Amino acid sequence: MDGIPGVNKAAAATFIAEMGIDMSVFKSAKHLASWAGVSPGNYESAGKKKRVKPHKEIKL
Repeated sequence: MDGIPGVNKAAAATFIAEMGIDMSVFKSAKHLASWAGVSPGNYESAGKKKRVKPHKEIKL
């Protein structure tokens, strides 16, 4: 994770502590990004906000 720009050792340790080391629990990188809350989304159209169901929590 040290090779990722902006990720230092403390941040990498936090990521691993939160996600764990077994990435097989995530179907894809997109699922991991969604779980982490960093995937982009558009929940507004013509000034009306769309309700979004909360994500299911993945148990590690």
